[in-house]
Amino acid sequence: MEGPGIGGGGRIGLRVWQNSVVFRPIVRGVVITGGKAPGTLVVLRWCGSAGIVVAADCGLETAIRCGVHPDLVVGDFDSLETAELLSDLRESEIERCPRDKDETDTEIAVRVSRERGADEIVIIGGGGGQMAHFVGILSLFDRPDPPSVWITDSAEFTCITSSISITGGIGDVVGFFPIGCLPCEMHSHGLRWPLDSVVWNKGDIGVSNELSDTRAEVHMERGRLLMIRDLEG
Repeated sequence: MEGPGIGGGGRIGLRVWQNSVVFRPIVRGVVITGGKAPGTLVVLRWCGSAGIVVAADCGLETAIRCGVHPDLVVGDFDSLETAELLSDLRESEIERCPRDKDETDTEIAVRVSRERGADEIVIIGGGGGQMAHFVGILSLFDRPDPPSVWITDSAEFTCITSSISITGGIGDVVGFFPIGCLPCEMHSHGLRWPLDSVVWNKGDIGVSNELSDTRAEVHMERGRLLMIRDLEG
């Protein structure tokens, strides 16, 4: 499954403004956070289709390693390897936050991305490290405005709110988990264990499903799912 294909950098969205219907491209925000991240090519692919890229604290280290110049860097920078990494940025590209705060640096980066016009959020990084930070990012998917995708060094998490096409090899393993407050009802094609006529509530799990074809589809009737796929290598 090609990364930027989810959400599609060129998708057209419907917006209503003062009783007028306006069509404009969907703006993707990419948040690069600390922790283990996917390889450079994956990072560049996602950032290349983004309308805004925000690095959260030591996520700047990943951005620099991959040759990405973020539009903004936010955080208290307590986990940044060295403050000298900020020297190539203009002050207008840095948003300093107090160390004692009610939001994590990742949350701030997500919020700022939305404030600057992002319609959907892709989070890169966050693998390994403190488990509390990992669960903290995972918990964002239960919020009313969840991220669209989260990619670590070892897995890709995708929020399914309507329909999605999944490509891969026959036998590829994929997991599905209900997120949010509503029960989940959906139907599917191309999965070894179909999701039709299944009602899932928070706490239910669907681990180790498999693709029965090279292309599968999941269509939500209500609620939303989190799809998890392990990354190769």
